[in-house]
Amino acid sequence: MLISAVVNGSVSNTLGAGFARFIKGSRVKWRVLYDEVVYVIEGSLTIRADDREIVGSPGSMVWLPKGTDLVYESEHAIIAYAIYPVNWGVAHPAEAARLLLA
Repeated sequence: MLISAVVNGSVSNTLGAGFARFIKGSRVKWRVLYDEVVYVIEGSLTIRADDREIVGSPGSMVWLPKGTDLVYESEHAIIAYAIYPVNWGVAHPAEAARLLLA
C-alpha cells in the first residue's frame, strides 16, 4: 500500500486528506484511530469490520468511525481519504509508523 497525504498537519490543524494505492495482495489489519471517509476512485477495496464485509467499487464512499477494528484488502485500488483529526499520529506514533510501513 502506498499513501500520499495531500492535506496534512502543515496545511490544516484539523482535517487530513490524501490518496492511497493498494497493490496486488494488499492486506492491512488496522484499528482506525480517527474518523475516516474512504472514496474508491479505481479498482475494488474490501473492508472487513465488525463481522461485515464492505466491497467498494469506483464511486463508493464509506465512513469508518474512530475505534473501528478492520482489515483493508485489495488486489488493486486507488482511493481518496479524509481523516479527523489530522494529528492522530502524535498520540499514537508507533501505530502511525506501522501504517506507513504496511
